[in-house]
Amino acid sequence: MKLKYKILLLICVLSIITIASCSVLIKRYITKNSIELIGNRIDISSLHFNPLTFAISANDVKIFETNNINILASIEHIYLDFSPFKLIDNEYSISKFTISGLNVNISQYDSRFNFDDAFEPLRNKSNKSNTQELKYSIYNIELKESNIVFSDKNTGKQISLNAINFQLPKLAWNNTESEAGLNLKLGDNGSLYLQAQLDDKNKRYQINCKVNEFDLNSIEDYTSEYFNITKLNGLLNFNCSIVGSLSDINDIKISGVTTINDLSVFDGNKTEIANIKGIEADIYYYKPTKSSLYLRTIEILEPNTKLIIDDTSNNWSKFLQKKHSNGAVEKSTMNYMIRKISVMNGNLLFNDKRVEPEISTEIQNITASISNISNETNDISATYEGLIKSGGKLHGTASLSTGDIKEWQVNANLTNLPLVNYSEFSSHYLSRPILNGSLDYQFKLKVSNNHITNNNRLTFSNIVFGDKQKSKTAYKVPVQTAFNILKDKRNTVTIDIPIIGDRKNENFILTEEIRTAFIQYLKNAGKTKIKHVGKSINELTKDAETIKLNFGKSKIPFKQEVILSKAADKIKSGELKKLLFYPITNPQLDKEELAFQQVKIQYLKSKQRSKKTNDNLLKVKLKLLSDNKPALIKYINAQTSLTQNESIYSKCIDIIGENETEKLYQRLIEDRNAELVKHLTNKLKLNSGAFEIKNNEVSNEIPSPIYQIKEISSGIGVEFEGDF
Repeated sequence: MKLKYKILLLICVLSIITIASCSVLIKRYITKNSIELIGNRIDISSLHFNPLTFAISANDVKIFETNNINILASIEHIYLDFSPFKLIDNEYSISKFTISGLNVNISQYDSRFNFDDAFEPLRNKSNKSNTQELKYSIYNIELKESNIVFSDKNTGKQISLNAINFQLPKLAWNNTESEAGLNLKLGDNGSLYLQAQLDDKNKRYQINCKVNEFDLNSIEDYTSEYFNITKLNGLLNFNCSIVGSLSDINDIKISGVTTINDLSVFDGNKTEIANIKGIEADIYYYKPTKSSLYLRTIEILEPNTKLIIDDTSNNWSKFLQKKHSNGAVEKSTMNYMIRKISVMNGNLLFNDKRVEPEISTEIQNITASISNISNETNDISATYEGLIKSGGKLHGTASLSTGDIKEWQVNANLTNLPLVNYSEFSSHYLSRPILNGSLDYQFKLKVSNNHITNNNRLTFSNIVFGDKQKSKTAYKVPVQTAFNILKDKRNTVTIDIPIIGDRKNENFILTEEIRTAFIQYLKNAGKTKIKHVGKSINELTKDAETIKLNFGKSKIPFKQEVILSKAADKIKSGELKKLLFYPITNPQLDKEELAFQQVKIQYLKSKQRSKKTNDNLLKVKLKLLSDNKPALIKYINAQTSLTQNESIYSKCIDIIGENETEKLYQRLIEDRNAELVKHLTNKLKLNSGAFEIKNNEVSNEIPSPIYQIKEISSGIGVEFEGDF
């Protein structure tokens, strides 16, 4: 019996010695030959090899940069379970592969990175051709609680990705389909989740990406390179789908929804210049390899901003000066389209410090809309409206050249502004306070090539001045007498003030020019018009290449009627013989808009108490109904089984039905042609032989439905073609 126990004890001791020896030998081999094997020094604190299960585990592994001093990566624990029996079939197989606590340090010096020379032997081996296909399989791949730190030594900035976790069930040489998941921590509270599906059989892949509450202060240092910014706060959320081909790198498309919540921006003076409750962008598609981007909508909710003007500039010009110091904007090489930008419930605080006393006005409940912005448009146009906090309403339009931000124009209409609130201002300049009255103000400003054209129409109603006061700052003008002379039977006074100036003239200040002209007008009471600086302005209109329409609408916009009128004049004068119209539409976007309008009508009818429908009242309500009204969105979601990730337009088509939507689209094409014929014959008095409408063509790239025009003269055809 004693001999038996001794033998067993000897076997155990030998086994322990063998296992310990294997572990020590493997550790020594890796650390001693690491530079030759992978090109980088490796240190291992402890390593254990189990010859019975062929499992290897290692702790505190360090991989150094090629200088053998700085640590490129460190790993708290590695576990690898090898399956030797599959070697019978010439297959290298690992049943489990786990890495815990991976910490990677990436540094950039000039244009080089600290890993440029790393793993050189491995890269050389991978570049050599191998005629025999390698059979491999790795199961249960897992990366736990890992971190990546990127340090830009050129700028001193650092970005960290923390708490990275990655799972891949299987990676093999003969895989036809596989799935992988990745999640990591972004900043203190943000996270990134990726779920990938690979279909090797059909050579396709799909990646679902979700970013939650990524704090924008992490990119604050980078935004300061483009804007005069000292602080940036906000939470980014991103939910998108990336689909593409495994065999064609150019076949890739990204779509989804991006939101930013509680955005606040501080300028160079550490003053909050803007804060926005929410921004949401609906990405129809982004094709990076084709530089093509289409955004359905951008919605800006409750923006609050300040516009402060002083003697030298304004806070927004100072904020943007790093990006646009010379005013020129490089032409974008990207093909982009933004269908609609909406601003809802905004607030603007306007403060002009150039005058005494300072003008301070707050505009509330601002709504604005910009439609059909693309790389083909020459300017961006917007409509807006709002309420003056102290009383009165504001509405108008604005446009900005896409080629030069110094070329822009603004039209503003201010109505029913109570002048009592500006009595202090009146006393300062006119020696009399205002006791009663209101103002309607039409303001037009155009800036082009540093040339300023400004027209002002001021209509005062029922104005009553108080007693004259002593003022050292007031102009010597008989204001009470002037208004008594100028007022009409309705007790209103209308004053027109045109201004012309040059932005390069340092002494030219628009508000000073308007005030000076206004005072001069009162001094010359009895005259109904003043030309303060020279001659009147004639606007020249270029010949248009196309008639642009709105999606889902048949009516011809007013600006396009001007183009038709000029073309008709050429027919009447005999300069042209005939006009040819080529309609081109984007069926998908037309259908989306048509379906959306139909659902809005259904929603309004569902709110009616009476079964009878008043069509005129319904049209008014439809015009006033906001596209973003929460009750409308809730109604749409309740009528469809589509998921929340689907766009609002897809849901509307689902509600109306594809067949019915197609009928609406065909009817729209007929209505547009009928509307064009009606306008040409009834309004412009052209006979039917003077024009011809061709068959409808389709294009998914145009920013709006159009009629392309071809003008036919006697034996000579001149085409006006656009780039679509």
